[in-house]
Order: sequence, then structure tokens, then C-alpha cells
Amino acid sequence: MTGFLIAWGILSLFSFAFVVYDLKMNTPEAGVMKAGWALVVLYTGPLGLFFYFMTCREPMPGTHEKFIDSPWKQATGSEVHCLAGDVTGILIMALFLSLYEIPRGIEIFFEY
Repeated sequence: MTGFLIAWGILSLFSFAFVVYDLKMNTPEAGVMKAGWALVVLYTGPLGLFFYFMTCREPMPGTHEKFIDSPWKQATGSEVHCLAGDVTGILIMALFLSLYEIPRGIEIFFEY
């Protein structure tokens, strides 16, 4: 299991690095969505990279708007925006609350 986690971590870092580079150099996406995709791939690794390829990365230059036009790709974009913000907020709050000795139930209430 340890080997799997190490491999997943390495694949996640490479996936993140690729998406950040690709978003900067090749994908004409709005700034907030670029940050969202980078965070989602950082959190989900190769699985997020798969969805990035399926729903955001244009197959040829100049085809991005047409490529993301289908409703399921639009829905995935909405989920990416939501997931990036929610997970980031939960992680920040969990880190902040870990500095204090409070009951677990109250901590979970504030995190979520």
C-alpha cells in the first residue's frame, strides 16, 4: 500500500505540473478556472488530469470554445470551480483549527 501511495503522489505532482504548464501555455481559459483546474488536479491527481483532458484541454489551437460547448463539459467546469473552492476552504480551516484544542464535533462544524 505504501508503494501505491508513493506512486500516486508522484503521478499527482507530475499531473499538477503538466496542467499548470498547459494552462499557462496552451489553454485559453479564464484565470479563475485555470486556478480551479490546477487545484483540482493537485487534489485528485491522475483522475483530475483525465477529466482535464476530457473536458477542458482543446484538441487543436483555437477550438476551446467549441470543445467545451456541450452541457456535460460545462457541468464539469462548474464542478471544478466548486470543488477547488470548497476543498481549499476546508483545508485552510482544518489547518487553522488544528492549532487549537477544541472538541472534535465543534471542529468539524467549523470546517464544513
